[in-house]
Amino acid sequence: MKKKKAALLIFLAVFLITGCTAKKDYFVYTGVEKDWSMQIPISYEDHMEENNETFKIYMKAFKNNKGTVLNIMEMPDEGEKIASEEHIKEELSSVDDYLHLERLETIDLQNVGKIYGALVEDNATDSHMLMYKWNHNNRLISVIIYQKKAFTLEEEAQIKSIITTIKVK
Repeated sequence: MKKKKAALLIFLAVFLITGCTAKKDYFVYTGVEKDWSMQIPISYEDHMEENNETFKIYMKAFKNNKGTVLNIMEMPDEGEKIASEEHIKEELSSVDDYLHLERLETIDLQNVGKIYGALVEDNATDSHMLMYKWNHNNRLISVIIYQKKAFTLEEEAQIKSIITTIKVK
């Protein structure tokens, strides 16, 4: 009986150490200054990275097998809190007449603050994007997700769930 009990305890210990944890369906992206992070589904893979020292802009892009691109940009905000619904409206109207603002939204995350978002249709490229912006530690952080076809309600919900994983340190 003692041998069976010992064998069972050893088996449980090995099981707990090696295979008890479920495989994660996301990886954690950490910002440039290591002061914020968010979970990105593992279906997205590294696509592109650019660090412009002149303008102090860092950009990292991920792409999934459906062609959807998730783009993260960080830049100094010059002390101005420029992430807002008004700023997004102004930015989109000044950039291009082909950009059509479908909808604005604000997500208020505990310990992060307000994240301002927009659903945008680009008539020039026939693509669609969801963009989210917020200020953090004197930086403007933007997450822009774009794809050729319009987002389904399920895709919008998945993207919002990514945004709601944002954590600050």
